[in-house]
Amino acid sequence: MKQVAGCDDGNCPKWFEDSDHYVIQGYTVDPAELGGLPHGESAVRIPRSLVEEFLRKEGQ
Repeated sequence: MKQVAGCDDGNCPKWFEDSDHYVIQGYTVDPAELGGLPHGESAVRIPRSLVEEFLRKEGQ
């Protein structure tokens, strides 16, 4: 898996990709905030700046 956005020190949200998927590392969200989640799924919160960084790099 390749990191495509985020910091390099391991202590912040990151964006990864492999051949067919994106994987996001972020801050855990309480499922109750979202009205529950299906079994096997989880939700994370990421800063807008991570998405903006990813989009800038994809546009290169």
